[in-house]
Amino acid sequence: MSWPTAHSIKALNGFQVPCNVERYYTIAKANQLLDIDFEESFFVLGQGTNTLFIEENIKSNILHMLETGINILDENDKEVYLEVKAGNSWPEFVEWTLYQNFYGLENLSLIPGSVGACPVQNIGAYGVEVMDLIHEVKGFSIPQGRFISIAHDACEFTYRNSIFKGKLKGKFIITSVVFRLNKTFSPNISYQPLRDYFKDSSGFTAQDLAQAVIEIRQSKLPNHKEIYNCGSFFQNPIVSKDKLNQMIDRYPEMPVYAFGDQYKLSAGYLIESCGLKGFTLGNVSTYHKQALVITHNGLGNGREIYEFSEYIIREVEKKFGVKLHREVNVVGNV
Repeated sequence: MSWPTAHSIKALNGFQVPCNVERYYTIAKANQLLDIDFEESFFVLGQGTNTLFIEENIKSNILHMLETGINILDENDKEVYLEVKAGNSWPEFVEWTLYQNFYGLENLSLIPGSVGACPVQNIGAYGVEVMDLIHEVKGFSIPQGRFISIAHDACEFTYRNSIFKGKLKGKFIITSVVFRLNKTFSPNISYQPLRDYFKDSSGFTAQDLAQAVIEIRQSKLPNHKEIYNCGSFFQNPIVSKDKLNQMIDRYPEMPVYAFGDQYKLSAGYLIESCGLKGFTLGNVSTYHKQALVITHNGLGNGREIYEFSEYIIREVEKKFGVKLHREVNVVGNV
C-alpha cells in the first residue's frame, strides 16, 4: 500500500512540477484509511489537476484516492441516485451519465479531476454548480475514526467553497459522492456562448449540449496533458454594488454577473486588462487564449508558479482595488 522511501509525484500533478514525498499511499479501498496514522500530517490527492505543490520535498503523507465504481442506489420514473467512488475520473463519469440517459451534469463536461474532488470546491461551469446535483457526501471522519455521511444541507456549499475546504479540511476524507440526477433532459443554456451556439437550433439533446461545452472549453483552455496547467487558477471575484459602481464608471465594458445581492466579475478580464494575457516570466505564463489560466513549460518548479501568481494578484489589486483569490489548492509553506 505504500512506498517506504521518497516517491516522486511529478507525474501526478497538472503543473508537472518536481515534488517528492516521504510516504505515498494508494487507497484502492476505503477501509485502508483505518490503517493510516492521522497523527502525522497528510494530503489527499485525486488527479492533481487543481493542486500546486510549491516545495520539492513534502513531508506530509500523500493519500492517493484510487477506488472507482458507480452504484445505482435508488431510482424512479423521474430521477436516479448514484453513489460514485472518489477515484472515478470526473469527465468519464459525466460521459457515462449521458450514455445512461441520466441528466444534469452536461454543462460540467470535460472538467479534469476526480469525483472525490468535485464537492470540495463546488466545481462549476457554464451556469451549473455541482452542489445542485449532490445529494450527500460519504467519507471518513478522522476525529470520530469512522465512516459517516454528510447530507447536502450540511455541506455548506457556496461559490467555489464547501465545508470540506473549511471546517472539515484535514478532518474528513471523501470516499464517495451520491448524486441525484434527472431522467428528463432540461437544458441549461444561460451561459451566453451556449445561447449563441444553439441560437439556430430548434431542438438538441443532452449529448449535443455536452459536445458544445467541450468545444467551447477546448477553444479557450489548454489540455493539461499537452500544456501543463491546472485550469482556472483564480476565482472570479465577488464585489458589492458600491464597489461595482466605482469600477463601472471607469470600465463600462467590464463583464458583470449578478450574484445574489452582490456581483461577480471576470478574473480573466481583470488580468487581461493589466496587459498580462500571454505574459511570460521564466518558465511560467498566462495562457494566450485565456488569461485566467497559468501554464508551466515543465522546466520550473512550484515556487516559481506561486510567485508568478503573486505578481498577478498584486497587479490586479493595484489597478482595480480587487484582490484575486486562488482557485488552485496550494500545498507547502507559502
